[in-house]
Amino acid sequence: MLSLDSALAAPALTSPPPVPTVSTSTKASEGSCSTITTVYPPPPRATTEVVQPWNQCGGKGYTGPTTCVSHATCKMYTETHWYCVPDPVTVTYTFCS
Repeated sequence: MLSLDSALAAPALTSPPPVPTVSTSTKASEGSCSTITTVYPPPPRATTEVVQPWNQCGGKGYTGPTTCVSHATCKMYTETHWYCVPDPVTVTYTFCS
């Protein structure tokens, strides 16, 4: 059975999935190349002293921790809600035939 507090609690924010992009280029001397770039958010670091990605890190009336994990930045969404947003990590692969 859910308590009133747990039923009204805001859902936990989670990291979005990686977003791949594909581009193709052709050079006469090298054949055709395809490049796949995927941006991954960094994994959360377990600690109680810093704010995990996608959790609140500031805002009017906020009294909790304000330092985000490494590779995340505290960004304002509203006057009362600032969130730790992961800095993107980019991985690029190039395939040529």
